[in-house]
Amino acid sequence: MDQRYYLAAIAEHPALGPMRLGELARLCRGDWERLWKKDPPGISQELTGYLSRVRETVSPQKLADELAERDVRLILADDPEFPPLLKEIPAPPVHLYVRGNVRSLQHPALVALVGTRRITSYGKGVADFLVERLVGAGCATVSGLALGVDAAIHRVTLEQKGIT
Repeated sequence: MDQRYYLAAIAEHPALGPMRLGELARLCRGDWERLWKKDPPGISQELTGYLSRVRETVSPQKLADELAERDVRLILADDPEFPPLLKEIPAPPVHLYVRGNVRSLQHPALVALVGTRRITSYGKGVADFLVERLVGAGCATVSGLALGVDAAIHRVTLEQKGIT
């Protein structure tokens, strides 16, 4: 199986953000499968505990299968398609889940909109208002794959024939 699915499985633990994953990458020298199977020398008790928990609850193979079923690509930070500007933030993500045209992430005017998963009618109205204007100005929208605001952003962008 591709190494990227081991990384994605490990990253499922909520305490393993970009900084801790970076530490793990240094310890395992990028061999995520080996890290999945065995703790490397020099690993802290804290990280050992996180890895133990994620190994019990997540299956890299199941994750790979679910992503394939949903036509979602897993892009790592060292992949050529990974957005260059995203690499410049202080703690960039180590991977992205992408559905659709990955080149959209290279759009010169990307706007990220975030919000709650439990969107109100007011929030929906604000999202509609903002996205209509952003798409009209030539921006592409970026959002997660969640419900609520994320779904509203994608819906309105597509209705406006925009890029999301």
